[in-house]
Parts: sequence; structure tokens; C-alpha cells
Amino acid sequence: MPFGVPTMTEMVHGFEKWMAETHYGLKYVVDEIKNKLSDYKWYDIEALITVLQDIVNLKRTSAVLYNHPSLHFFTPVSSKTFVESIYTLGKRYHNEAIQILGDLKNFIVDRCEVKHHPFELYKELFSRCLQRYDFNYENELINAKKTQIGNEIFTTNYDLVLEAYCSNYNLDWEVGEKQGKLDISNSNNHLYGGAVHCVYKLHGSVNWYIDGNGNLRASSEPVKIGTMTSLGHKVVSELLVYPAFAKYTFREPFYSMFHHLKNRLCHCRMCCVVGYSFRDEDILGLFHDAMNINKLMYLVIIDPNADTIKNEIFPEHGDRVHPISQGFSLEAIKSIDDVKA
Repeated sequence: MPFGVPTMTEMVHGFEKWMAETHYGLKYVVDEIKNKLSDYKWYDIEALITVLQDIVNLKRTSAVLYNHPSLHFFTPVSSKTFVESIYTLGKRYHNEAIQILGDLKNFIVDRCEVKHHPFELYKELFSRCLQRYDFNYENELINAKKTQIGNEIFTTNYDLVLEAYCSNYNLDWEVGEKQGKLDISNSNNHLYGGAVHCVYKLHGSVNWYIDGNGNLRASSEPVKIGTMTSLGHKVVSELLVYPAFAKYTFREPFYSMFHHLKNRLCHCRMCCVVGYSFRDEDILGLFHDAMNINKLMYLVIIDPNADTIKNEIFPEHGDRVHPISQGFSLEAIKSIDDVKA
């Protein structure tokens, strides 16, 4: 947020405002979805995209929902009536959903632009974390310009903030991009080496895409579906994950990153999590497993709702979870020193 990139909730409000300002003729569809999800706890851009994708892929949607055993038990109507209602409502908005979905994904790419540059936040964060290992981050890297440390950062953000930070301080970074392709496979296990920061984008990146030949590629700039990159590749699909209900952890490039995240959590002494709600069940499962396996790991959570996250999501881990109930700020980062891990 300090870099001017909106949250997922702010993103959906921004899209609604953009639709109204551009006199977007299909805004009524989004209004209808929002109205029907009025009682849904986490209505944000990911929830909206999930519904739109399910409208677009009606056949798959009905098969997934219809074949859930609990649905057959709890639904007050017959299964046949339920499937018919899916098709009736879905077909009503099918063509509109295709257009809205494309515009919405391009809207997200635009809104992930870095508008502010408070790079001192990351500088302070890494300094506080690495000083526990008697490593002077500023003297060794920022000032001396050393090029190898392999500090690992896992993010669910799509933006290029971390890349911009590294570029600002002339620090080498690695995100698995090799000559325009994503060199992400279980064989190299992401041990890039030779870089200051190794960044793992668990939900993809605004500059990752799939070309016409099915190759996983990376551009130097954010890309939009249907456009051509400077290398002459057509962007057929984005490589972003909207995980409200998606199952993606066994698909590349995400599988290898998840595998490595679990390995690191099972062997680290402290993990600092900034601004993450743990809504993604796949990632949450990794943290629960790791904390059960690795009894030495302490979890630091910097988030305005950190206390709630600790009490509702990690109640069984007690003093090993240290909440810092603030937004991402210098004051919050300095509180990391209070953690006795």
C-alpha cells in the first residue's frame, strides 16, 4: 500500500468507479454480482473474478458444483433444478462476463503500477531481519554493493515493487526469468544463487504470460491479454492467480515455488509476514504443517488485523506467533526486534 498499489478490496471498488466514469454499459452485471454476494465475507477483486470465470466456464462450473457431495445433502432443491438454475443465470450474463473479465484483468495490470517509492521500508525490513544473523545489510550490500546473499522473499503480490526496490539500490535480484522465459522447475528448486534477493511470486506477476505456443514467458514490462510484446510474442493468457476457489498449486510455475516455500518454512527460525490475510487455503496449509514440523519457527505478522489472524487462524501455536497490529511502516518494522526467536 505505501507504494500506491491498491488492496484487493480497494481494487474492486476502483473497478466499479472506473466503470461508472467510463459509462461502461455492462456495469449492471457487476452490480448484480455484488448484490448477490452482499453476505459474502470477502467480497473483493478475487471474488468478483471467481464469479466471472465461473460464468464464462459454465460447463465446468456446473460439473464442479453439482458433483460436490455436501451440495446434494444441503441443497433445498433437486439437483436437476440446481443445475438448471446455474445455466439459466450463467447464460444470461455469459457474453457480458467474457468482456468484463478481460477488461478487469487489464485494469488490475494498470493498477499495479508503482506510484510512490518509500524504498526505505524494505531496506529497514531486510536490515532488521538479517541483523539476527550478524549481517549488516546496509554496509554489506547497499554501500559495498556485494552481489551474493540469496535472501529469499515469497510474495503473493502481482506488482513489480520488489524489482523496483532492487533496481533502485543496484542490487541483483532473481525471479526465475531467463532470457524472456520462466526458468522455474522442480529440478533447480529455485536455488538461483548469485543474487542478493531471490523473489518467489506465488500468485504470478503482471509481467508473466503464456504465449501462442504455450510457453511460460516473462516480459520486462507489465503485459495485457491480446497484445504483442516487444519480442513479438502474443499474450494469450496472463500468469496471475486469483485464488478465491482456484486449485493451482500443482501447476507450474506455481508448484515448484510452493514446494520450496514449504521446505524453507520447515527449516527457518523466523518468518516475517507482511500484509497477508492467509485466505488462500493452500498457503495456510503450508504454514500450519511447517509450524507443526518445525517447533523452532516463530511467525511474525505485520498487519492491522494481526491479533485477529493470530487468534482465529493460529490459536494453537501460542507464543510462537508474534502479532504486530499495524500497517507496513517503519514503526512496525522496528517492532521485529521485540521478537525473541
